[in-house]
Amino acid sequence: MLGVPDPRFGERICAIVETVGDTKPSLTELAAHVKGLLADYKAPRELVLAPVNRAPNGKLDYKTLKALAVDRLGATA
Repeated sequence: MLGVPDPRFGERICAIVETVGDTKPSLTELAAHVKGLLADYKAPRELVLAPVNRAPNGKLDYKTLKALAVDRLGATA
């Protein structure tokens, strides 16, 4: 989960989801699954299916992931 620019609130929550194996859920299925587990105000407003990049130290590469999410969503502040 990370924040992407939002013109009204400054940022909104986005989840980058990486699937495992042959699993190919739709964004609609993922959104329904998340809404069944989290309160509405906690659920991310945006979902992006993409491989999760890691930095050379093994940690998530948040800068690259945020750029990917902004590009896919067309998010602007």
